Amino acid sequence: MLLKVKPNAFAHRKIIPLLRYRPLIIVGSMLLSLSLVVRLEAAPHFRVYPRYIENDIRGMGQTRDTLRISNAEGDEDLTWRMEIRILGEPADSGWITATALQGRVAPGQWVTSIVLMNGRNLENGHYFADFFFTSNDPNRPEWTVPVAGHKDDFPRIAAEWQVPQQGDWTVIDMNRFLGELYWGNTYNFNITIRNRGAAQLVVDSLVSQNAYFRLNPARFNLAAGTNRQVQVIFTAEEIRANSTTVTSITNVWDPAEISFRIIATVSPVFRFGSPVADFSMDEDAAERLVADLDTVFISSYAETNYNVSGGLGFTYRLARNRELFVRPRTNWNGVSTFFLSASLGDTVVLADTFIVTVNPVPDPPGAFDLIAPVDDDTLWPDRGDSLFVWQSSTDPDGDAVKYSLFIISPHGDTICWQNLTDTTLSSWAVFLDDRFTGTIEWTVAASDTLLKRQAWSTFRLHLLPGRQPAPLSDRWPNVHGISVFPNPTNGLVCLNVALKSAGFIRLEILSAEGRLIDHTSEGFFPAGRHQFSYNLGSAPSGVYLVKITTMSYNGVFPIQLTK
Repeated sequence: MLLKVKPNAFAHRKIIPLLRYRPLIIVGSMLLSLSLVVRLEAAPHFRVYPRYIENDIRGMGQTRDTLRISNAEGDEDLTWRMEIRILGEPADSGWITATALQGRVAPGQWVTSIVLMNGRNLENGHYFADFFFTSNDPNRPEWTVPVAGHKDDFPRIAAEWQVPQQGDWTVIDMNRFLGELYWGNTYNFNITIRNRGAAQLVVDSLVSQNAYFRLNPARFNLAAGTNRQVQVIFTAEEIRANSTTVTSITNVWDPAEISFRIIATVSPVFRFGSPVADFSMDEDAAERLVADLDTVFISSYAETNYNVSGGLGFTYRLARNRELFVRPRTNWNGVSTFFLSASLGDTVVLADTFIVTVNPVPDPPGAFDLIAPVDDDTLWPDRGDSLFVWQSSTDPDGDAVKYSLFIISPHGDTICWQNLTDTTLSSWAVFLDDRFTGTIEWTVAASDTLLKRQAWSTFRLHLLPGRQPAPLSDRWPNVHGISVFPNPTNGLVCLNVALKSAGFIRLEILSAEGRLIDHTSEGFFPAGRHQFSYNLGSAPSGVYLVKITTMSYNGVFPIQLTK
């Protein structure tokens, strides 16, 4: 329910002072579960025309003028009272009168009061008066209409700057008076408004034509001969290069009242704030906030661009809020220089550098995997299965890597080989007995003397209880010797096989995963030493396996191909 309420005399005395800005009030009734929306729009609007009366009597007789008391823009009855204040000292204090000293004016209406002046020639003296009004208009507690015989006796408005004056006093260049203006900062300066007249000055409004400049206060009254400071407030970010005309509405006799122009130009200003100091951090450290570049470079323009370059060995990012973060790349250490610059368009206006030292931190050897035997494989030592093969590990710090092989029986017995430089161990079977029959765990540890990394796997060993594997010469009687060289190699591999008697030989090249790459030779060969060769030049670097099969021997040899 919307109700438009017109208050009575009591309402305007009690309610209006609390509702000077015409708010929308919502009143809720808990008992009736209703909501009444009451819009109180009642407020008078007080104006007096003319705003001054000038006595221009040139002789004897009587002169009259008309004051119009207006409520044309209001929406509540206007009640007013007028008091005639004699400010000079005429011989006859009754030289000026008015036909009505109080009244009530309905909304949108006006009434008049006739002002009578007797025949005294006031230009021969400084006799003047004020018609002083009070009303129930909350926005205009008082209003003065001066009357006098000399213009000097009226209120007069003048402005004085609290900054050094240069050139035309109606134009103020803020960069000239306040110095360098920086983006984002708020600035202000004062002007002094003076009443140089002999009657009260009423400043109804003092406003800027745009919102970049704010004046405080913008409405005030001044007694004769007094002054008031008004603060002009603005921010460098808002105005950039802008200007405004400030105008006033007052009761002064001069229709021009007061008008002046402010020009506030924010010149491009750049300077160093807090340059970034050199610092150090550890290798593999987390991302670090270095600085907010808005504090490194102080700029008067928000459009200033920041650029970051250099930083070898680092990853870095410049966040949207202009914060710079840096982080060393994985396993990198050393000294790196960063270059910072601030630019306006394509022009670099400021530049700075800082150095970051990354301290080395030891890293464990790189990850590697076990190749043979494969997980959960079953080995038969009596058939010649006798090879442990694992991948090589590379230390990120460039340290030499050595290996340790641990074989643990199902009963917890351990055999260990340490300080191995190869990634193959082929003679383990002679150390095993029936205690190792069953599932065996084997582990390889890669160490750079400070840190280590491990890989482990399991396999099942098939060995008859109470029986050890036969010696190598007994198990492979026809093989006199086998060798693979050079190892490591950069391409060409030579394989020597010595047979005690004529027999079958097959040579195969396998990948580290056991996938067949090529057959190098296969056939029946006479007794004696036989040499075979194979070129791995087209293959990528890595570990390869050479599988040699004879009628009494089956073995695998790893080859490290390094290009």
